[in-house]
Amino acid sequence: MRRPSATTVAKQAGVSQATVSYVLNGKFLDRIPDDTRQRVMAAAEQLGYRPNHLARSLLSGKTRTIGLLLPSNAPYYASLVEGIEAVLDEHDYKLLCCRAGDKQDQEANVVEFFMELRVDGIACVATTFSIPRIRQWLSRVDQRLVPCAILDDSTYAADADCIISDDVAGMKLAVDHLVSLGHRRIAHISMWSGNSTARDRTAGYRLALEQHGIPYDQSIDVKTTHSAKRDEYTASIKSLLAMPDPPTACIPDIDTMFEGFYTECLRNRDLDPLALSVVGYANNDTSRIFDMTAISQNPEQMGAIAARRLLERMDNPGAEPRLIKIQPCLIVRSSCKDLNLIRSNQQ
Repeated sequence: MRRPSATTVAKQAGVSQATVSYVLNGKFLDRIPDDTRQRVMAAAEQLGYRPNHLARSLLSGKTRTIGLLLPSNAPYYASLVEGIEAVLDEHDYKLLCCRAGDKQDQEANVVEFFMELRVDGIACVATTFSIPRIRQWLSRVDQRLVPCAILDDSTYAADADCIISDDVAGMKLAVDHLVSLGHRRIAHISMWSGNSTARDRTAGYRLALEQHGIPYDQSIDVKTTHSAKRDEYTASIKSLLAMPDPPTACIPDIDTMFEGFYTECLRNRDLDPLALSVVGYANNDTSRIFDMTAISQNPEQMGAIAARRLLERMDNPGAEPRLIKIQPCLIVRSSCKDLNLIRSNQQ
């Protein structure tokens, strides 16, 4: 059975094929009588007609699609996707999402797939695994034809639009909040990685301590590997608590680092979930579930800005790439205690 064509719709509605095209594409509607529009729409629905977007894209040179590489399906990335789609919907663009994961050739294969589909722009959420490989596929994309945007990392700011959270400012927000509650032994658990996010958070942590006149103590600036598991994070936290002069507060590079510790606290009465005041980073589900104060990176805003930049560069192919920093915010919950108040109650 052949698919119905615009010609079939026109014949059933008793109008020209051009009129069908205008009605279904929303053009010159002020010149077309209401009853004519209704006949066209009714005929299209009755026949099950769908416009041929492939043919339209061949004529216009645009597919009105944006390709997005995601490392996983984590809630943080879902919020980012919502921000991108909200902007694209306003401009009648669609988003194609592919999960690249951490496999060696996966990202290049996904980009090749996007290029074969002739997407109009490409966005990529950078991770520790993907940073070394991004330049490889960026070099193969002519950004005068297909602009690119990198999210969550600034390593390639000279090569593509990079949209990041201001992580130096975010760490300052976290340290400032803990200092305001009387804390001075503030630990930091970081993920070693080659991306700018980890570097900026470590730099922000040390800078904020310096601004408050707090000496940097390497023993409570814990480095973990990017492939560390939940048990390793939990062990790091327990080691901090076992120190002769333990920290009273902690800022993990990502709030999920504390998930295992809090879960273990529910099973082990010797572990006190309030032993450390915690400011998480990213404001993931872990922060909300465990009522953890957290730094929000505003992923929806990050996604929206990335989408706008891609659309702008489509209209202006000669535009230079930009590095855009989004200001994070502090979400205060119950995980941070006033140390001065605690000590006064103990006296």
